[in-house]
Amino acid sequence: MSKLSTAEKWFDYTSFAQKDLDQYYCAEIFIKELEVIYQYKIWETNSDSLSILIKENSELLDWIKPGDRISIKYYSYDPAHRYHDLQTELIKIEKQTCHRLKGHYLAGLEIIEHQIEDEVLQPYLPKSHTFLTPLPNYNM
Repeated sequence: MSKLSTAEKWFDYTSFAQKDLDQYYCAEIFIKELEVIYQYKIWETNSDSLSILIKENSELLDWIKPGDRISIKYYSYDPAHRYHDLQTELIKIEKQTCHRLKGHYLAGLEIIEHQIEDEVLQPYLPKSHTFLTPLPNYNM
């Protein structure tokens, strides 16, 4: 594995930041004080932010506000990288009034710190399950 220069790291980071965020389909927010995990389907994406819909009676609304920076677990369609824990800033929380979304708040999320590809979290696999078989030893 080669070491990257500062310019290469910056380019790699910015190219990741400009990737289409459509790879994510779900966001999971853990509130430590409540010991509750809130899971939301990604409602809409654009080039630099994501949005989720939160019901107006959700207790989560009492614990978050625009400007908060929290760690959110984003689930991806990519089978090689099932999810990423990413630092995220809440950029807006707006009450929806149109008929289709009435009774919900639209929360805008902006990913501010990307996870390094080498540190991508994988689903838990019990140690008792071995999926790789050892290669035969031909050095006799």
